[in-house]
Amino acid sequence: MLFRLGTYWLALAAGAAVWLAGARRSQPVSRADHRRFDRIAPIYDALIPAPLRDRLAERKMDVVARALGPDAEGALGLDLGCGQGRHAAIVQRHGARVVGLDGAFAQALAARRRIERAAAADARALPFRPETFDFIYSANVLHHLPGREEQRRAAAELWRSLKPGGRFILHEINVANPLFRFYMGYVFPILREIDTGEEWWIAPGDFEELGLPPPLALEQYTFLPDFLPEWMARALRPLERRLEQSRWRGYGAHYSAVFRKPAP
Repeated sequence: MLFRLGTYWLALAAGAAVWLAGARRSQPVSRADHRRFDRIAPIYDALIPAPLRDRLAERKMDVVARALGPDAEGALGLDLGCGQGRHAAIVQRHGARVVGLDGAFAQALAARRRIERAAAADARALPFRPETFDFIYSANVLHHLPGREEQRRAAAELWRSLKPGGRFILHEINVANPLFRFYMGYVFPILREIDTGEEWWIAPGDFEELGLPPPLALEQYTFLPDFLPEWMARALRPLERRLEQSRWRGYGAHYSAVFRKPAP
């Protein structure tokens, strides 16, 4: 409880300070409008502090690698909402082949600096034949779609594109903790330009509503806010690891869920 209250006041104080300093909020464009991500593409990699960004990327893609196991070698995967290809480059180190897809053309173009195959397309109308991919993953992408119906369309499309027996790994923000919901809704959009504060968050309890089956595995992690200086984050990391193994792990800021498409 003390940790949660402390996080709340840290987030509130940081948000107020940045607001009073005149920080520029994102332009009020639609969450489904990919032009915002085209606009921020030149600064996208710098929007999240590099140590946290890289640590989270490795951790999320470790979930993907473990979900695939020995089947990763030679498997064909789709990075849905690939951004600038950071996640796909990590997965390819495990022997998989990854196609990157992003709704923003500038993001997909930047991804080609890291991976060979990347293109721009809408998650709600994937340009692939049915049962193309051995695995698909999506990292903090689906909450940008404007509403549950649009998210269901994207989920149906990725499920159509997945081979029977294939894995879908969903990485999303966990807003079960009201402090992180407050942070993501009011503070993060001020500090960064990635989100607007109007996202449609996907909680584990929403999987059925999206047409997804119960997950094979669900991991919840990360308690430290991204505005902490790296020296402080390093000092608090042992506490964070303890929280991730405790009964409080359900309040972590991120989660990863692994789904399997049934084989006939």
